[in-house]
Amino acid sequence: MAKAKTQDAEIVEAGFFDMEAEAGSGFEHADSDSFAIPFLRVLQDLSPQVKKSKGEFIPGAQPGMLFNTVSQELYPADSNEGHPGVQVIPVEYRRAMVEWTPRDEGGGFVAEHPVGYEQGMERAGGKYITQSGNEIMDTRYHYVILIKPDGGHEPALITMGSSQIKTSKRWMSMMSNLRMTGASGNKFTPPIFSHAYTIRSKIESNDQGDWFGYAISMLGPLVAEDADLFEAAKQFRGAVRTGALKEDYGKEASAESADESAF
Repeated sequence: MAKAKTQDAEIVEAGFFDMEAEAGSGFEHADSDSFAIPFLRVLQDLSPQVKKSKGEFIPGAQPGMLFNTVSQELYPADSNEGHPGVQVIPVEYRRAMVEWTPRDEGGGFVAEHPVGYEQGMERAGGKYITQSGNEIMDTRYHYVILIKPDGGHEPALITMGSSQIKTSKRWMSMMSNLRMTGASGNKFTPPIFSHAYTIRSKIESNDQGDWFGYAISMLGPLVAEDADLFEAAKQFRGAVRTGALKEDYGKEASAESADESAF
């Protein structure tokens, strides 16, 4: 899989400072609460980043763009406009039932529950309603390595709920159906981080309105020159599974969930 080159080598070779000798300095006391995994989201008509009246407004932000909630970067991604989207390597998947305060009551993340917690609750559209009136959303978590346009990379999280559950299922099926041939000639299912994928947005609709969903296509398998990406994927997966990194349900995540839950 081809990727853009970075300027890292030029910076190290410049020789202004011996940065390598001080690698990692200053992070010794950082724990899992010291970092935020960026959410990678599709901006909607109701997203605050596209509204000039909101404090979260970002000049140039438009519905259909992909948005990094930590770096605040925007990625043109509307497949109908021919945008390239972003490249990602999936590293881990899980499913949970996420509880939110209703949007008309201010919105906001309440808690995460295991699958089955929703049993016996009243269902309204794609949500379950608790006795207190909060909303429970079936949510699929796709942890990925985001390959940035400059060739760099960073961890990110894509959540899919409501209308996007079908997209999550298709992506999982696409990955689980892959087969590779081992040294012995036997076929095997490769790890989830064996291939890279392109994420774009696409317009979807039902009788309640229109919105932007995810469109996912395979880019190709990782190759020898992608060794750094393969290692980054393994390390991120390990951090997620051990709890060394956690999701940060900030204001952006709450607002985006409210947008998604409308459909």
